[in-house]
Amino acid sequence: MTSPPDLYERIFQHSLDGVLVSRPDGTILRANDAACRMLGRSEGEIRRVGRQGLIVEDDTVRDILRTRESDGSVAGELSMQRPDGTLVRVDFVSGILPAADREGPLSYSVMRDVTARRALEEQLRRSARALRMRTTCSAAVAGATSEPELFAEVCRAMVEVGGYRMAWVGLADEDEGKTLRPAACAGHDDGFLAAAGMVWADVPHGQSPCGVAVRTGHLVVNRDFETDPALAPWRDAARQRGYRSSTALPVVHGGRRVGVLGVYSATLESFDAEELDILAGLADDVACGALSLRARHERDVEEQARRASEARLEVLADASRAFAEVGHDADAVLAELARRSAALPAFSADDLRLAQELADRAALAVHNA
Repeated sequence: MTSPPDLYERIFQHSLDGVLVSRPDGTILRANDAACRMLGRSEGEIRRVGRQGLIVEDDTVRDILRTRESDGSVAGELSMQRPDGTLVRVDFVSGILPAADREGPLSYSVMRDVTARRALEEQLRRSARALRMRTTCSAAVAGATSEPELFAEVCRAMVEVGGYRMAWVGLADEDEGKTLRPAACAGHDDGFLAAAGMVWADVPHGQSPCGVAVRTGHLVVNRDFETDPALAPWRDAARQRGYRSSTALPVVHGGRRVGVLGVYSATLESFDAEELDILAGLADDVACGALSLRARHERDVEEQARRASEARLEVLADASRAFAEVGHDADAVLAELARRSAALPAFSADDLRLAQELADRAALAVHNA
């Protein structure tokens, strides 16, 4: 029969979970094979760097150590460092072992790598967030009666549903400088857009994610304001307002450019392909809605112009018939014409030509009266 020490050693070495044996001061005495694989180090390296080389002792870690010391054991989750600087997220149980013989008290930590699980959970969370934003923005597109209302609702959704620090819609003007003109904004702006001077021309101030997105028609992700050299003109202003990263979504549909939807985050955002596809679809919905509202407005303007023109022509036609029927009472007809015309919009060039013909008839009628 295997003796207990041999059995415990075999369990220690063959455990699928990482196991560390250490002293309460952080000196590591043993690390099994699973811990070595998890941390990307040999047992000798783990022993050499100790707890201080594996964990950044922040307030969370200090709370964990205090709880273990007072309660005898603790469970939770924390991040540990590999030699290349990457972090591995571990679910752990740690406790204090009573002193045996002269070796003093020892501590143990049993760890399980949950990095992949947490990454998947974060991916699902972000995709769900993007879908909620798209659903909310789709409702805004369906219910908006004007472009300002649409853009304001979309920006509000990006901040309130998406959790972004600031969101704005910029219209791509076709002026000489190719200005990005703010049309709506929500969240913490604090004068950022007014001072940003962003354009979509291929010039230094056109290299912001928003400028590039409009110019190229492609979604642009700024993962860190602090490290992207192209963002130097806006870095200080972004830092003052708590912007760490940003995303620019071109608002374009069927090759027709509207502008850009810019969203700014207080954290370092990492977007996967699925989330970016959802956000791109959101921007296309906004572009489609804006263009539809523009087309509706143009139709309304044309209809109003048509009705006004018909009303003017009706006045002129009435006057023409009156002149034909009662030429001897030309003064009364002219007075009626003036009364009706005063309530109408400005006459078009064609109306004026017709009015001139009627005036000539009136002059002739008066002369013959």
